[in-house]
Amino acid sequence: MYITNNQQSLLPFLLSHITNWFIFNLVNDHDTPYLSNSLPLDWDSANTFIKMLPPRNTLILINEMYQGKGKNYPMIVNVEPLPYQTAGATRELFPHP
Repeated sequence: MYITNNQQSLLPFLLSHITNWFIFNLVNDHDTPYLSNSLPLDWDSANTFIKMLPPRNTLILINEMYQGKGKNYPMIVNVEPLPYQTAGATRELFPHP
């Protein structure tokens, strides 16, 4: 499992092996094109879904193989807010990447 706020830190090799995605609000316009080759959706659908995501919602993309064919299951799910502030907390735990 890889969790990042910086999608471009993921190497193309890693992206090519991801089968299940949880995508939250992407604010950088370069993130969606960078991920597009690895997402189990066509570019137009992925771009539309990602741009329309409201805060505290995630686009879940489940890609599985069944009888030799890829099956994609996109879902948009509401995520409950956490009862505490999380922004920047991981930077305090891991000061050097």
